[in-house]
Formats: sequence, C-alpha cells, structure tokens
Amino acid sequence: MKPYKTSRNFKLVCAALITSFIAPTVGADTETPAFEMMVISDSSFGKIVLSGSFDSAIQKLSAQKNPRNEFAKYTNLCVAYAKAKHIDKATEACDAAVFYMEKESTGIAVTRFGTKTEQRTMQSNLAIALSNRGVLFAIRGNLDRAKKDFHAAMKLKARDEVVANNLARMNYSPFDA
Repeated sequence: MKPYKTSRNFKLVCAALITSFIAPTVGADTETPAFEMMVISDSSFGKIVLSGSFDSAIQKLSAQKNPRNEFAKYTNLCVAYAKAKHIDKATEACDAAVFYMEKESTGIAVTRFGTKTEQRTMQSNLAIALSNRGVLFAIRGNLDRAKKDFHAAMKLKARDEVVANNLARMNYSPFDA
C-alpha cells in the first residue's frame, strides 16, 4: 500500500484491487495480467470495498452526503460498482472522481496557494482516477479512450506501477475484455 496526502492534510492509503471480471486471453502461452483498480482504503468506506462487500459499500457511499473528500467517495464507488459488474454506474463514478480532481487541481493552480507537494498530490490523485476510468473503458472495448487515460495517468505519475501495468495490459493481443 502506498500513502498519499490530500490537500486537506489527511492521509489516504491507496491499495490495488485486481479486477477479477477480466478474462485472461484464451490460448495464450503466458498468463495475461489483470487490470488493477485503486481504492482509497482509509476514507469513504474503502475498507468495505477492499473486504469484498461491494453492495454494502455501494449502499453506504451512495447515501453519503457532503463527504469530506469527493474524490475518495467517487473513486471507491467506481471500484465497488466495477467489482459488482455495474459498469455503466462505475463509469459515471469514475467520471465524477476525475471531475473532482480536475476541479480541485485547477483551483490550486489558479489561486497559486498550492505547494509543490499539494500539486504533486493532486496529480497523483488525478492519475488514480484516470487509470481506474481507463480500466472501465478497456472493459467496454473502447481501447482508444482506455489508452488515452492510461497515457495521461502515466504523464501525471510516471513511476506508478499500477498505471504502468494497466497500460502494458493493453498491449496483449488478442485483447479479450
């Protein structure tokens, strides 16, 4: 697990979830790696998502009003919906996570009050949201959009192993999502 801090100065822990609904490539000599999605485990019911109680997490996250961290809420909701195989709703939640991170990072850039650490954190969080959304685009067969999100995430967070693995997964052929 990797620690992250948000601009609100509380710690988030990001853990990778292997998406079990991706089938390995049939007839391949080597095992095809699975896509990975990231959860904020110590915020917005992330531990419930990690425990595998996806319906419970969806119910609690959907009922959550005015969360302290919109990004964490929608990131965790995205993964819970994806794992529960509600891909349309997962995509909506991932879009919301990307929206909130873009909005927050733009606000820091405009006000110029953001420190370099806060700016790196915003970039890292946006990379998480983009990578998760890229997985969903790949699952839906929209490989161009998936690659675009994975490349954008890599540009923001070049040394992230999860994002790099997701991008590498796109290079396996034939792709069977």
